[in-house]
Amino acid sequence: MAGNLTAAVLLDAWEAAAAVSGQRRGAMLVDRLGLVVNALDAPLAQRDAALLDLYRSVFGDRAEMVMDCTSCGKALEVDLDLAVFAGAGTSEVTCVVSGSREYELRALTTRDLVAAAAAPDPAATLLARTVRRTDGTAVAAADLPAGDLDLLDVASERLAGPAGVVVSARCPACGAPVRGGLDVAALGWSRLDRWAGDRLAEVATLARAYGWTEAEVLALTPARRAVYLELAQRELVVS
Repeated sequence: MAGNLTAAVLLDAWEAAAAVSGQRRGAMLVDRLGLVVNALDAPLAQRDAALLDLYRSVFGDRAEMVMDCTSCGKALEVDLDLAVFAGAGTSEVTCVVSGSREYELRALTTRDLVAAAAAPDPAATLLARTVRRTDGTAVAAADLPAGDLDLLDVASERLAGPAGVVVSARCPACGAPVRGGLDVAALGWSRLDRWAGDRLAEVATLARAYGWTEAEVLALTPARRAVYLELAQRELVVS
């Protein structure tokens, strides 16, 4: 692993993130690893850029995103090249102009998504939290022209960076077009959770075979750990 990102450090971050749920997990991971300061309130583009860098440094550039076809219900796996999404979205605030109306739009944060998920109207909640008129007055979704809402949505997607990316594919079963938003936090957590399960299984096997501690097992290089695992499994078969 790159830099100071050892297996032990990554497992500690995984354990902390496992204690929370949803979008909070992504923020917890980058916060615990020191990749983003105050990640819960950092722009999504910053959080997700750090998560993408983390994923690529540990697992490589390729990832699989699962989407459901709304036409036939089939789940399809889409292969992604995460390098394509790196570095997208850097601004925290932008101005949106529609005729004589001007709005200040703030980039979404993890805290915004958590608040919206608990609200009866998530879209209205996000708009109320992130949009103000340039004179500082609040904005209500019901008072905005449809065209203004569209402009704000487009601007918000740009500010969101990877979180604003929409992935398109075609269902292999029925041929219908399938679209889904790229959820970097969920994608990264799913892969990390599988990785952590594998590492802990290796620790359990080698601890049982040789009496080693977790720290001793994780201190081994992946190549040596693989050899010891093979030897341990051979001994279990023989016994």
